[in-house]
Parts: sequence; structure tokens; C-alpha cells
Amino acid sequence: MTQTSPPARPEPPSPNVPQSPPSAPVVRPAEGGRLDGLLAEFGRLKPQIDDLTEQLKTVTDAIKLEVTSAMPGSTSILLSSPHLRNLLDVNYRAAWRLDTKRLKAEQPLIYATYAKRSGSWRLDPVEG
Repeated sequence: MTQTSPPARPEPPSPNVPQSPPSAPVVRPAEGGRLDGLLAEFGRLKPQIDDLTEQLKTVTDAIKLEVTSAMPGSTSILLSSPHLRNLLDVNYRAAWRLDTKRLKAEQPLIYATYAKRSGSWRLDPVEG
């Protein structure tokens, strides 16, 4: 009886080596089908949402500037207005972020030990 070695486990791709994405199939949904309707709704809503998101960020940043200028040193300020359904809490929140680029460069073993791959589905426009 001959002994065979177990099949080699494929090595995970190195995070330093760019992987070329597989070519994606182009799907053209049937006219009048559910996906066709969803894409029509996406095409109608996406530009509106993008524009509103930009407008909201501009207004939000201006509110923060006005309130923090009027109340320097405060870390939580409640705003009341007949234009709002609820009180608006303008507050400062401290946050910690991990400098993964530096950790990877200076402590690659620690980075590799704790790094966790994740992913999500996205809808990104393709230019061209």
C-alpha cells in the first residue's frame, strides 16, 4: 500500500500583493422584471440621495460651527427649534483609531495575528 500525502492547502493571498479581480459578467435584466424595476428605482433615487447627502453635510457642518462658536468649551449642547421634531444634541465624542498601516509596518506579526478579513456587497458605478 502506498502512502499519499494530504492535498496541499492553498495559501491565502498575501495582503501586499494586489489580486486581479475576476472578470464580472454583465447582466441585463428582462424588461419589466423585478430587477429591472429595482434598477430603475435605484437610477432615479441615487442621484437625489447623493445631492441631499451633500446638502445635509453642508448644513450639519454649519450648525456645528455656529453652535460650538456660540458655546466654546461645551461638549454637549441641546438645540430646540420649531423646525425640528425632537431636540438635537450637538456633542463631542472622543474616539480611538488603530493606525493599521503603521502597525503592519512596525509589528507585522502582531498585525497578522489579529487582522481579520471582512467584506460586503456594494453597488459602485462603472465609468466608461
